[in-house]
Amino acid sequence: MILRLAAALGFFALLVCCRGATPSPASPAHVAPTIPTRYRAEDGAVVGRNLDAFNNRPLYCANTNAFVLTGDRPLARFARGDRHYGTLLLGVGAANGESLWLHEGDEVATSYRAGRMTWTIRSSRLPGLTLTWEVQPAARGVGLTARVTARGVRPGDRLIWAYGGASRKLGTNLSNALDTLTMPAVRQRGFEPELCAGNRLSADGAGFSLQADDGGPIIRGRCSAPGSLLAGEADQAATPLTLLAGARRAEEIGAPVAVGGNPARPLACGVVPLDATGEVFWSFLADGEPGAASSAPADTFAAASVRTTALAARVVVDTPDPFLNAAATAATAAIDGVWYPPVFVHGAMMWNMRFPGWRTFYGGTAYGWHERVRAQADYYLASQETKTTKNSFAADPATLLTEAARDSRFYGRGRLTRDQKFYNMQSQFFEQLIHAWRWTADPTLEAKLRPALELHLEWMRECFDPDGDGTYESYINTWPTDSVWFNGGGTPDETAYAYSGHRAARDLARRAGEAAEVARHEAALARIREGFFRHLWNPTRGHPGLYREQGGHRRLHDDAWLYSIFLPIGAGLLDSEQSLTALRYTEWGLQNDRLPTGGRRVWTSNFVPGIWSVREMWPGDNHHLALAYFQAGLGDDGWDVFRGNFVHSAFNQPSPGNLGAPQGGTDFGDCVHPFARTLVEGLFGYAPDYPNQIVRLAPQFPADWGHAQIRTPDFDLRFERKGNATTLRLRLSQPAPVELLLPIRAQRVVGVTVSGRRVPWQATPGYGCTRLQMTLPAAEESVVEVLTAGSPPALAFAPPAFPDGSTRRYQTHRTEVRVGELPQWRVTTTVAESLTAGLVAHALPVAEIPAGAHWAQVDLAPHRNADLRAIFRQQYLSPRPATISVRLGSDGYSPWTFPHWKSGPPEIGFESVPGLLAAGDPSLLRTPQGVPFAWTEGARNIAFTSLWDNFPRAVTVPVGRAAEAVWFLVAGSTNPMQGRIANAVLRLRYADGAEQRLELVPPFNFWNLCPVKAGATAAGQDSRTYYTADIDAFAVPQPWPETVALGANCRTVLLSQRLRPGVALADVTLETLSQEVVIGLLGITLMNPRDSVGR
Repeated sequence: MILRLAAALGFFALLVCCRGATPSPASPAHVAPTIPTRYRAEDGAVVGRNLDAFNNRPLYCANTNAFVLTGDRPLARFARGDRHYGTLLLGVGAANGESLWLHEGDEVATSYRAGRMTWTIRSSRLPGLTLTWEVQPAARGVGLTARVTARGVRPGDRLIWAYGGASRKLGTNLSNALDTLTMPAVRQRGFEPELCAGNRLSADGAGFSLQADDGGPIIRGRCSAPGSLLAGEADQAATPLTLLAGARRAEEIGAPVAVGGNPARPLACGVVPLDATGEVFWSFLADGEPGAASSAPADTFAAASVRTTALAARVVVDTPDPFLNAAATAATAAIDGVWYPPVFVHGAMMWNMRFPGWRTFYGGTAYGWHERVRAQADYYLASQETKTTKNSFAADPATLLTEAARDSRFYGRGRLTRDQKFYNMQSQFFEQLIHAWRWTADPTLEAKLRPALELHLEWMRECFDPDGDGTYESYINTWPTDSVWFNGGGTPDETAYAYSGHRAARDLARRAGEAAEVARHEAALARIREGFFRHLWNPTRGHPGLYREQGGHRRLHDDAWLYSIFLPIGAGLLDSEQSLTALRYTEWGLQNDRLPTGGRRVWTSNFVPGIWSVREMWPGDNHHLALAYFQAGLGDDGWDVFRGNFVHSAFNQPSPGNLGAPQGGTDFGDCVHPFARTLVEGLFGYAPDYPNQIVRLAPQFPADWGHAQIRTPDFDLRFERKGNATTLRLRLSQPAPVELLLPIRAQRVVGVTVSGRRVPWQATPGYGCTRLQMTLPAAEESVVEVLTAGSPPALAFAPPAFPDGSTRRYQTHRTEVRVGELPQWRVTTTVAESLTAGLVAHALPVAEIPAGAHWAQVDLAPHRNADLRAIFRQQYLSPRPATISVRLGSDGYSPWTFPHWKSGPPEIGFESVPGLLAAGDPSLLRTPQGVPFAWTEGARNIAFTSLWDNFPRAVTVPVGRAAEAVWFLVAGSTNPMQGRIANAVLRLRYADGAEQRLELVPPFNFWNLCPVKAGATAAGQDSRTYYTADIDAFAVPQPWPETVALGANCRTVLLSQRLRPGVALADVTLETLSQEVVIGLLGITLMNPRDSVGR
């Protein structure tokens, strides 16, 4: 439907009045910041003022696991592996008699930029004096280098420096232990004299040598200022002057000094007259490390400056948002910081180890480090299995059958054997490798990629699509899949990876001129696409589901998580309108947190209880979501999510310029790399496909930006809009034709030129804009100039507003309208239904028990078949289809992570039951709500049902009486992967054949009987154990189900249903619908029963 704008206005008004719709001209409006951030952005740097943390900004040493810790307070230390190499303190002894360490200054400004920390320090105790202290990692080897300059110096002012604290924490990875994002106590650790214990200090030519008492590397330190090297006692370093008072010339020290009977804690120190010095340099290098040859401190600092300056200049962004400009620069140092040749490691601090996943080298591609990406490809592809005898489809008893056995197909032909452990990281690895190949068409990479990709696709198909329906199971294949599993079911996530892989394999075959192989991959693509839309797409809701059950009732679980949405969009499975409706789901179906600093952040899922890592707020996933918005043409929405996350991470967390999160640590790879990709490919819209000889360019700048510029090793892009004139300047390092989609907001296009020549163009609708589509000829540089006329009228429509914790479901529609001569999309969002009403079908609960109610208990004795206390002492062994799958443990309790964490089910007991039994009648249990149930504590106290073969799928209990209502006491197991879908149903059949249904849908009206206690031991991997955590309030909306605690680990659920008056209830059937759960009836009680009609 195409409407003129005036007509469209009337149409939308009708929707608002008649259908409760919330129309939007384009996208949800930005939320303007209402509070300042902890850090600010100035001139491309992340800056802070008068903050109080130590050690909260690591600087990474020359692509090693060494690092220099700096922070808000002026102090620097450096370390590697399990060794502290020392701490540098600077202080002042002033002419006025004052003495203080610089970290005690009351005016301290910090500035972090691409691997360099700068402090500007003033103090009311040092009037007029300003010191600037810069710290950088050494350019080569392992070390730190520093420079100090001073202004406002008075005669007699002295700079006092001290260095010491070489020590070893045997067996400790200090990259983990000193990551202040996950170890907040480290932010309070200033200078620590105890680390100096037993240090061996001696004069060494123009400097000194320092070594820990157990030997190890020798740290060689030098200061550029002339003067004697002194040796002080660390315990006397309360002030710079007290340190000097007890210091001796270093040459006089032949053995460790004892002070007051305590072990010696020597500090190298020195004094520099500030009135005679323009600038002072230091270098501290770990001898024996590569490149640690001694040189003048000024030269060491200059070499470090060359390196950090080059990092800062690698990718330069200039936009109206200074936060983005600074974050783009910070990302360069972070991406470089995780490069430990020959691979990008998992994290810069925490998790600085080799893994082929998760999203670990997108940033290398986006920031132009193509040779590094190729080296990573070489390293991992060399480990791919090409021949193997591992062909079974057995599960591993050592993991309670949660994972594939070590001799299974999962570990066979096609698998990368390096660094994956028990994960499937290679699906993301190949996705990123395909991405890198499209960016470069590197023939060396292509030659290795093609055979490896063919083996990988074979491995994927045989492991994850054994029935050939075109949908693939996700098997621990993304960052938040700790404790996530799909029990053999096909998912959008792995299906999208397969689709992307076959597209690349088709293109590789086409380039090789192999028509038969092209046809084979085209057929695979058709099969996957058909399977995706037949089995995984929900046309009513307009988005993919979470997964399709492998067995049982083969239902589609609709409660999608973020990966269900952004991966199919990125793979090209969804068209433009499908992408729109799928992305809108993430706004109402998942928790969105609006930030007072601007923008929004989206939680990964609704899975509860929130054990690690099933429901997280994760920057990497949000950056990927923002990328999907940009790819779908929803630029304002993409910017809203993108900015909300990088501003929070880099400017409002305790580490300046950090792009990671506490769950993964500072500058964690799975956050940094998606940020870089989304910046370059999403916001600036640069998406090359050099194998197909095309560069796609679709910038998605916010509507109010008048300019934006980016410079990378691969391309430069400059955008400028002045009045009705829009100019785009593009430089490509590898010329190719450019397919340009340029958003404009106007009523008419007057003219379009490319490098001064008129070119054909086409106007296509965009969201709140028109997109001009044209093809630019291959050139190193192109200048696109667009002249428009008329501004589109301002629209007063409110953006979609989805209340926090909303249980409504929404539908999104778009309509093409004409704004003057140009087309645009207008989007409307309407309320479709109540989510809980749709899930908990036909629930008619009793609002209040009437006074004087009388009761009759239904006899369950013939149907009881188990002891509730033994629910997790069973062995749940079938059905377990012989597929490569991740499943629930054979104990019926454990997610796949629990065997690794040595976590097991709790003891289920009835210790609270005595307090609930009726006085003098142990066969009657009265709930705190006032409902009595028949009770037995014998070995058969519950009527269990399950799709496990251990119990019947359903149990039917005769009733034969009419009543006002019926009450149920139910208990059993469920898990985070069975949320928001009916796990079981209670069918109430009346004597006249009519039936009522009451569905049991976690977490709305049914909960697992006990907490699920994870034993994750890594820092940041905190877990919620039950449904009541405040942080999960969106996923578990109130009112909560009524529960009855029979014991500390035994919580039952109390349900009620009002009955049809005057009609006998013939029987009640409990049927379990979900796999991997066990649900049973403990009691059925009639409220105000009647023996016959009318009585």
